[in-house]
Amino acid sequence: MSNQQPHKTSDQSLASKLIQGASIMVGGRVFIRLIGLVSVSITARLLTPEDFGVMGAASLVLVFFALFNKIGFEESILRMESEDKSRLDTLWTIRLIIAVMIALLVFLFAPLMADLLQESRIQTVLYLMASTVIITAFHAPAVQILRKRLNFYKENELKVFNKLITVSLVLGFIYVEQTYMGMVYGQVAAAVAGIITSQLYYRYLPRFSLTYIKQELSFSLWTLIRNMSNYASGNADEWAAKRASSTAEFGAYHAAHDLSRLLVSEFLYPIGETFAAGIQTVRHDHERLKRSVMRFLSVVMIMGFPIATGVALTSHEIVFIVLGDQWGAVTPYLPPIAFALLGMVLSDLLFGIYVAMDKQRRSAFVKFARAILITLGSLLALIYGDILFVAQVYCAIALGFVVIEYILLFRLLGLSFYHIPRIMIRPFLASAVMAATLYFTLNLPDDMGLLVAAGVKVSLGVGVYTAVLFILWLLSGKPKSGEQELFTRLMQILKRS
Repeated sequence: MSNQQPHKTSDQSLASKLIQGASIMVGGRVFIRLIGLVSVSITARLLTPEDFGVMGAASLVLVFFALFNKIGFEESILRMESEDKSRLDTLWTIRLIIAVMIALLVFLFAPLMADLLQESRIQTVLYLMASTVIITAFHAPAVQILRKRLNFYKENELKVFNKLITVSLVLGFIYVEQTYMGMVYGQVAAAVAGIITSQLYYRYLPRFSLTYIKQELSFSLWTLIRNMSNYASGNADEWAAKRASSTAEFGAYHAAHDLSRLLVSEFLYPIGETFAAGIQTVRHDHERLKRSVMRFLSVVMIMGFPIATGVALTSHEIVFIVLGDQWGAVTPYLPPIAFALLGMVLSDLLFGIYVAMDKQRRSAFVKFARAILITLGSLLALIYGDILFVAQVYCAIALGFVVIEYILLFRLLGLSFYHIPRIMIRPFLASAVMAATLYFTLNLPDDMGLLVAAGVKVSLGVGVYTAVLFILWLLSGKPKSGEQELFTRLMQILKRS
């Protein structure tokens, strides 16, 4: 017994620290998302669905080429035993070389991409946005270093600072230009401002170096394959939707993607970022790694299911409150895309676990398989259905693949298949009860304002979900899971107040 106690104590300490870090990250991300929602709301009223369609089409190209710039920079810093300047210089050198190559490729392929996406206006956008790739390469690795130090307060502070600057610049240029070009000029200016803000939080003067080139390129190869697979998984449906619709219709579809990212993905990814930093401390202790993984996935399920369900149930109110009356076409796309992105997040957050086990190659193969399925599904949906059918097929494949990936991961960890329902069933049932309550019992008067209706739905939904989840946790015998961590922290907050 005495040999086990230190592990239990350290497990609880690590779990508590990660939960606290996740709370800080989620809290900061909530504030950032609120800023983002305000920005999207103002932008939607200054621009048109046509403008959003142009920028959405351009982003498909830019995000693809940007994949080659994601060489595992963040993961490599998290894995460093110390803040090695020469290794940072090697990473910076690789990133700069790749950034220059990407900018040239974007510039050269801009005419071809404009023809492929049937939108000539993106050519000018691509020419200007290519510069941001090189500018961003000169940002100091402030966010990554702060996360490695588990200094989540400072990391959040920096992210909020950057978000405020970006939103201010973009909205300012949009107000002046009154077209999508304002978004382009604002993003270029924000990239330049990022050089200054990153240096304020972490002083870093880069030096050209190739000292650790072999080690970093080996790690980066599999990271690149994984990122390209993630791109295909996250954007194949948008390519299909653009080919199946006009620019204005695609603008509505792309707006649904943006809202889902703001309301689903961006609330959940901070939990994974916190976990990826903390899990490295137990990667050499397999038993502690398994326990940490179980608690982490439990928390993600508890947060993820109700958020996606809530977005789907309030899609009408969200669209008209955030975007305005001219954006009603977004409403039918929001529910399936919200659940599709939930599936993507539940899958993508596992990467930190693969890194901890030095299984990046396994992760790359799994993500590649998911990319093939989603790409083929999107193409078939394009052939046999309309743009809404593309969203529905995307949703079905993204959610279905999560179960497959969890089975493979649990086998790798030495956990049985029955551990999956243990972490999934309670949040799923609580979300189902919440959805049934709102759908079948809540009859709001037609003359009630959208903002009031949304508030009533959210309040009732949160209350029902929390109560049902707590009851199910009690009936399950109060297992050591994400519910225990969250309810304990909630009780601590209530006692302080």
